[in-house]
Amino acid sequence: MSATNRLSARPGEWIDRSKPVRFSFEGRDYTGFSGDTISSALHANRVRLLGRSFKYHRPRGIFSFANHDINAMVEDGADTNIRGDVTPIREGAHYHAVNTFGGLRSDWGRYLDWFGRFLPVGFYYKTFHRPRAMFPFFEKRIRAMAGLGAINAKAPRLRTPKSYDFCDVLVIGSGAAGLTAGITAARHGARVVVVDENRRPGGSLTYRPEHAPTLAKLLAEAKSLPTIDIRPLTVAAGCYADHWVALVNDERLVKMRAKSVVIASGCFELPA
Repeated sequence: MSATNRLSARPGEWIDRSKPVRFSFEGRDYTGFSGDTISSALHANRVRLLGRSFKYHRPRGIFSFANHDINAMVEDGADTNIRGDVTPIREGAHYHAVNTFGGLRSDWGRYLDWFGRFLPVGFYYKTFHRPRAMFPFFEKRIRAMAGLGAINAKAPRLRTPKSYDFCDVLVIGSGAAGLTAGITAARHGARVVVVDENRRPGGSLTYRPEHAPTLAKLLAEAKSLPTIDIRPLTVAAGCYADHWVALVNDERLVKMRAKSVVIASGCFELPA
């Protein structure tokens, strides 16, 4: 489908069709809407090739829109390894796929696939070790061929300080179960923090439009309770002793200490 031939508007959709956003990918100009992710905007513009596999440089398209897509990784000159499936497009941004040689469409690294039968899994751990003096030479080139994005050392540094916080109940996941648990605890006077890695709360309730009224009701009730705090784009990166949980977002690390932790993060089936 093209940018002018999308699915019809649906209640609760995440894009604002009245606000076009212009950007480029691999040197070509495209237009999406406010709320589009990089992957969704490119898909709407009939772009199916979004990246290359990191070892053989095989063509890769969309695999996920749930922050689990390793295929759609881009860079914009300042940041690298940007997840295209969940990162919103920015006006005037110039995106490029990571780890290509000569561009995404003409990536000459794709010829490595011809030699795949001679390059078994883990071959680089078993070869090029003799003579030892040559290993650093081969190591750098293998890393360049089989890596992901390259860091721009000249880009401005983003300082990400750490802070400390406390709550009575920490809920990891803002789907139906997580919101319900948080609301129930807040009704009884507990200070509740709900975190979710995604930009919008709702989890599986956002998958189908008929669930929109249920989600709206839960969010309205959560908003009416002064002791509940919903934090999107926040990852629970680790859970340690005594309910010490590391919460990470783009701006800082929060060391959260909670009396109780509810894990309602759902699950994703992994393909064989």
